[in-house]
Order: sequence, then C-alpha cells, then structure tokens
Amino acid sequence: MAAPPRFDPYHKWLGIVANGQPLSHYRLLRIEPFESDREVIEHAYEKDLADLKQQEYGKHVEFVEPLTRELFAARQCLIDADKKATYDDELRKQLLAEAEAQREAKQQTQRLASEEAVRRATAGLTAELNQLRTLAEQASTRERQTLLVAHQLRRKLDKFDDEEAPSARLNVFSPFLFIDGLLARLAGEGNAIVHKAFRVAAILVSLFLVGGGLWWVISGPSRESASTLADVERVLVNSIGMKLAYIPAGEFLMGSPDTEEGRSSNEHQHRVRITKPFRLGVYEVTQAEYERVIGKNPSRFKGSGELPVESVDWFDAIRFCNHLSEIEELAPYYLLDNEAVEIQGGDGYRLPTEAEWEFSARGGLDRKVSSLKLTAEVYKLTGS
Repeated sequence: MAAPPRFDPYHKWLGIVANGQPLSHYRLLRIEPFESDREVIEHAYEKDLADLKQQEYGKHVEFVEPLTRELFAARQCLIDADKKATYDDELRKQLLAEAEAQREAKQQTQRLASEEAVRRATAGLTAELNQLRTLAEQASTRERQTLLVAHQLRRKLDKFDDEEAPSARLNVFSPFLFIDGLLARLAGEGNAIVHKAFRVAAILVSLFLVGGGLWWVISGPSRESASTLADVERVLVNSIGMKLAYIPAGEFLMGSPDTEEGRSSNEHQHRVRITKPFRLGVYEVTQAEYERVIGKNPSRFKGSGELPVESVDWFDAIRFCNHLSEIEELAPYYLLDNEAVEIQGGDGYRLPTEAEWEFSARGGLDRKVSSLKLTAEVYKLTGS
C-alpha cells in the first residue's frame, strides 16, 4: 500500500508550488524579487502571518511555528538595508548560476537532437545509396548479358560465306525466301521484270525485319536504364498531395545584368554552384494544404482550397515545414524556440535558399525567366 503524500505547508498555505522551492525571502513573502519598498515588505509579512494564525488550531499545527520563524527572519533581513544588500548580492549569484545551468542543459539537449538528426540522415542516405548500387549492379549485369549475346551473333554471322551450307543461310534469310516465293506466285512465272522488282522489295523487307530484331535485343537494356533514370527524376507527390520536382545539381550565373529591366541596384552577377540535387514544390502551398498541416487557414482571400495561402510570415512557413516533416516521420530541419530559429539539418522539409530558387526558376540556364514560365521551366528541367 502506497504511503500518503507528505504535507507541504508552503504549497497548501502560501500557494508556493514544489518547483518554486527552495525559497528566497522574496518568494516566501510572495513579493517581487529585490523589492525595495519597506511598506510593501511589511504588508506582505503581516498578510502571511495572518494566514498562518488561521492554521494554529488546524490539523498540521506543528508546521505553524517553524514557518512563522522563517517569515520573521525574512522580514528582518529585508528591512535592514545592509543585510538586504548582502542578501541580494548572494541571490543574484545564485540566480545567474541557475540560468547558466539551464542554458547548458538546453544546449546539451540541442546537441543530442542534432546528433540524432545526423544519424537518421546518414541512415537514410546509406539506404538510398545501397538501393542505387543494387540498381546499378542489375543494369551492369543486363548490359554484360546483352554484349555477350551480340558477340555470339557476330561470330555466327562471320561464319556465313559462300561455302556455307544452304541450310545455314536459310536460318537467317528465311524471311526473304518466304516473301520471295510468295511474290513470285503473285507476279506470275511469265513476268520476269515484275518478279525482279518484287525480289528487291522482299530483300528490303527482310533486312528491315532482321535488323529490327537485332536492334530490339541490343538496345532493350539501354531503354530500361533510361526508364530507371526517369523514375528517379520524376515529379513526386507527397503525403498531402504536394508535387515536388527533382532539381539536379548544377552551376549558373546568379543575378541580373546591368541592362536588364527591373534590376535592383544591389545585384552583382556571380557564378553559383548547386552541389546537391533537391526537390522543390511545383506550385505555391495552397490553403487546403496549409490547413491540413497546421489546422487553420489564416488567408484573407479565402475561396477555393487551391488558392495559394497568404497572410503568413516567415515563422509560419518554418512551422509548416516542421509540422509536415513530423507528419511524414522525418527529422525537422529547424529548431523553433518561440521566435528563435536554429538549423538542425534534419532530413525534413525546409525553405529553398535564394540561389536554389533562382536556379530552379531559370531552368538551369543563364537567362531571364518570366515568373509565368516558372512551372514549365521546372517541368522541362526534370524531363516531365
């Protein structure tokens, strides 16, 4: 049987919860820290003393006298200027030490979260690399098999010469012999000119059939490899229906030239290299997508759920990215603490950098791209 909870007079009589202890003189008297008004201190002492006197005939009378002595000691210290100054100095040091301990604990928590995010990202990249390695090995195996078949066919064709038996030549040229015989019967044995013309047509048709068959055998794996590449680069649809286009790594000239209309005075053209591929939303985040993730729609111009969400700020966009990452069980890219944002570097959703956005908008080309052509250029870039 569990023991009854220990009686806490600070909480029951003075309303000071357990995490507010140990007590300072100010907290015991329930006044602001470092209060300097003597009348406020005296009034608080008298009020607490009156509350304790009501407990003298109660169930826990043994706590009244010790608590009364604590209140009196607190009052005596705070109304004496010299004692108060010494006490306040010690209290400030204690509060600074507690704040430093909390800061270190928070940093330790953030470090552990970052290490976990790196671990998860590394595990994900390793799995993806293993999958790509398997696909590459399968494609290499198919290519070797195809080359072996083609080599064997070439060796057999090299053996065909004038001394070969007619039955061996029949295996390759049987389509020609069949079509030739058929056309001869159609033309009639007495019409030699028509028969010769039909024989030429039969040769062309036979070569087309044989050549097409060889092309199909040799080029089949190449087409399969191209299909695999297209699968990797296709536009993905995530769990809430957002389309994400594959943007490969590349290099471009960022910024606009001096002659371009609408150019800002602080723009300077410079080469920028995008070192890693990424995926970018094909369209703006819609009101329906935002409400599905956040649970509300802050837009002023409501209507169809396909309209882009507006009336949101940068912090709202960060929260949207983190919530969507949690929905898809990804490590959030950002650590958001009230209005402070830190980058954790997880494998979740994030906002594109200025360089990534401009690179995508240009479609990988060093030229001006109208905003009306952004979607078409992104689809062109990904081969969709």
